[in-house]
Amino acid sequence: MDTERVLTARARITAELENPDTLGFGFHFGDQAFGRVTRDDAGRPTWTPVPAVALFPTPRTC
Repeated sequence: MDTERVLTARARITAELENPDTLGFGFHFGDQAFGRVTRDDAGRPTWTPVPAVALFPTPRTC
């Protein structure tokens, strides 16, 4: 793993998601898949969910 490249890529993606009118999609956020990156009071990036209408039911698990 190239730690420096990972951190650079993460910073680039975070900066892009902070742009106005930019909507992100993340599989690992569960029921909050759509959202934006905003800054908390300490200036740390945080995921801010954007409400979305479910078009299909949750997939079944076997």
